[in-house]
Amino acid sequence: MLYQKFRFLMFALGNESRISRTNVETKARIMIVKNTSQYPSEKVESLVRFALKGIPHADELEIHVRNSKYAFYGRIFASAADCTCDCEEQRFLIVLRIGGVKNFPYFSVYPGHKRCEKYATMLNDWKEALVKVTAHEGMHLRQWIGNKPMWEHQAEKHAMTILNKYRDMTKDQQYVKTVS
Repeated sequence: MLYQKFRFLMFALGNESRISRTNVETKARIMIVKNTSQYPSEKVESLVRFALKGIPHADELEIHVRNSKYAFYGRIFASAADCTCDCEEQRFLIVLRIGGVKNFPYFSVYPGHKRCEKYATMLNDWKEALVKVTAHEGMHLRQWIGNKPMWEHQAEKHAMTILNKYRDMTKDQQYVKTVS
């Protein structure tokens, strides 16, 4: 009876597992963040996780964060097999590049898309750029999984929503630090 409850629980949680009465092996899927940028890995990972919160299948992602000579760059690959990097067994790959502090502040507007102009914004630092580009690529993941068109204006709208949440959160934290 306990064995059947455990088996149901593993199925309900969505974990890939091989179960036998004597041996229980579970392979849980998790989001992998590989940071080779100049920025602290803890901070990069927390910002990436914040920007992808609520995105379906985020546990199937591998995110690579690298340095860039430009302010930022992002690209999503529908399958890790699309890339030449050793991406193990993850299904989706997002490659992000973030520039140095000399690149900020940066006025961000998606080029060549008239419907994206209303989402133009000033990115004050690398953290805001990372949140925005990660949320943008996360929306493309949502579009891909839902078999929807990969519209840039939707991705930019989502990115601005998440960036504004991040700004509100950090504004509150800065206020708490100055009052204390």
